[in-house]
Amino acid sequence: MEWIQRNRMQGRVVSGILPDVEKRDTTPLTPEEIHIIFTSERFTAERHSISKTGTITAAKFWVPLICLYHGFRPNEICQLLTTDIKKEGGIHYFNISVYDENQRRVKQLKTAPSKRRVPINNALLDFGFLCFHAQQVASKETLLFPELRANKNGSKTNAVSQWFTRLRDRQIPELKGSLWGLWPDGTLPPYPL
Repeated sequence: MEWIQRNRMQGRVVSGILPDVEKRDTTPLTPEEIHIIFTSERFTAERHSISKTGTITAAKFWVPLICLYHGFRPNEICQLLTTDIKKEGGIHYFNISVYDENQRRVKQLKTAPSKRRVPINNALLDFGFLCFHAQQVASKETLLFPELRANKNGSKTNAVSQWFTRLRDRQIPELKGSLWGLWPDGTLPPYPL
């Protein structure tokens, strides 16, 4: 195999001849739309979902809620390990990083600044997130959401985002927002579930 010795495209502008990239619809949901979706019977039923093998399959409940209250990217949540939920100084937090407890690179983040420690929102604590986490730890799960499988690109969001889109379409057919449109604006009340 021979390597190219010089870049023949250097200095040439090619952006005008490249096709436009199709952008994902990230229209934010309104507080009313969020309320309709997150209080729907179909959504709340996922809180205690169990698979045929007896495994807790609560990703469809927790991933959208964490997106809603923290603004994380769905894949950041879907690849969380049980050890990524930590407590320091009496504050529980998400440790978003690419490493496991043994400093092995086992996850991916979109950008370097995506690595961060974020206190868990009180609404999630009220919904029982720490109980869910404790169940996963007691079950000796390594992954917080072990039911999620990676696609060929390593993303684990497919199942949850497709389910959320179907749920959204059933609840509000004319709505075009997505799981990526759940960015908190600071004014969202903690909806009762």
